[in-house]
Amino acid sequence: MTAFAARVLPEWRPPAAAAAVEPPPRLDWSGPARVRPLLDADPRGGYDLGSFSAALARCGLFDNRLVALPGATVVLPAGMRLVERFAALVHGAYRAAGLAEVEFPLVAPRSAYTPLAGVLRLDGRLLHCTTDGERGEAPRMTLGPSGEAVIYDAWRRQVRHAADLPIEIYRRARFFRPASPGRHSGRGILRPLESGDVFELHCAYATEPEQQAALERFFAMFAGLAEACHVPILWSVRPPWSNQWEIARWALAGDVPLPIGATVQAASLYDQGQILSRAYGIGVRRRGAFEPTFQLAGALTRRLLLCHLMLGSTGDGFVMHPDLAADQVGLTVQARAAGDPAALDALAAELRAGGLRVAAAVAPTPAAVRKRQRELAAHAVPVQALLQGRRGDGDRWRAVVTRADTGQELGTTLEEPRQLAPLLHAAVREVGAAWTARARRWFAGRWQEADRASLRDILRARLVAVCPLAPAETVVSEVGSWGLGEVLGYARAAGEQPCVLSGALTSTVGIMSPRV
Repeated sequence: MTAFAARVLPEWRPPAAAAAVEPPPRLDWSGPARVRPLLDADPRGGYDLGSFSAALARCGLFDNRLVALPGATVVLPAGMRLVERFAALVHGAYRAAGLAEVEFPLVAPRSAYTPLAGVLRLDGRLLHCTTDGERGEAPRMTLGPSGEAVIYDAWRRQVRHAADLPIEIYRRARFFRPASPGRHSGRGILRPLESGDVFELHCAYATEPEQQAALERFFAMFAGLAEACHVPILWSVRPPWSNQWEIARWALAGDVPLPIGATVQAASLYDQGQILSRAYGIGVRRRGAFEPTFQLAGALTRRLLLCHLMLGSTGDGFVMHPDLAADQVGLTVQARAAGDPAALDALAAELRAGGLRVAAAVAPTPAAVRKRQRELAAHAVPVQALLQGRRGDGDRWRAVVTRADTGQELGTTLEEPRQLAPLLHAAVREVGAAWTARARRWFAGRWQEADRASLRDILRARLVAVCPLAPAETVVSEVGSWGLGEVLGYARAAGEQPCVLSGALTSTVGIMSPRV
């Protein structure tokens, strides 16, 4: 690991350096802030994955109990809108990075796994398909735990000449991995039997320099996507001794600290070198010799969206950054005259023309208004505006704008609803700035620098520990033996310091935490 540390390890930068002070509000909000997202609370206060999954179901977003199978999750209509907003961000970034979208089957013939089995142990890691009439016979196909088997099996027939390279593709995939039988649990939200929205990329190159340049490009893409999703993330290279490195020369991962006192992996990037291209026979012939391609793989998953929701959890519901919300503004009009709905449409059109995503509806009665406001809150719409039409000639429109993150309100009167547009744009910007500032402050408090004396105490507190740590199997095994967490990965330090466990000089820091 030391040999390539200087080249591939991300630089460790203390998250506190990125913390921002929440800007003072520019709008005259009334009342104290009432909503305190759980990311400001002690992670040991009882909030766990079960509480998170229950809140997702209550809000009509995701439900992991509707199907009587542990690890199975149903994405409900409002959740699908969030998923599609997230997918739009990912599609845009992947295409901007030069990746072309493809679709491969979710199943592969069992023979496609033969080359992979020569590299990686697959016992107990695959889900096979068969029919009732074929019970007792070898299954004909296998559900994919990742894309290597089905994609690389196709590439060995597709790649013949240098002109066939490079290949830079991605797919919006589903992964199938065995889940332990038993009762439903919140853990299935983040570690399901069937993982949807795995934006998986696979690339093949004729030369190693091309592949290495692409790895840097895609790492920058992943980092940019995490920032666009406003999710604090820790980047490190996984230690080979506690991870499956048989199919890669090194693996980069992005881990998100969560309010439950653990981290979860949301992105990964693998330098596969020529390991799998040799196994699958992917390459070209030059001067009579077979030259395997240099390959890489990576993925960013729906977990990033789920992490965003957890970071904005209020216990009963969620607050989202406007950039990720399916609707940024929820407009509700309690109509009093025939022309009121048309005025609402004009305001919604102006907001959309200004780039906002808007959900607009007419609610004829106070009871309908309250129901509508509850639905918008459950679906994590950051800003709501309630408008009441004129009562008669010479009267003015009345509007109340509410921030989802604090519950604060701003009331105003208007000659016509379209005058509300600048105020709503400003409210959306404020909620977004406050969300990001709060997440950064929280993230800065979720890790601590450790020494030998404090390392175990930091892990017991379910915080992320960072300290000089030698990249050695003995060190990784010692941390794992404590049962308090594990070495997530290594990052590059500014200079050499003694390892807190072995005492050997090292230019790397270890990032340690419990994992989901």
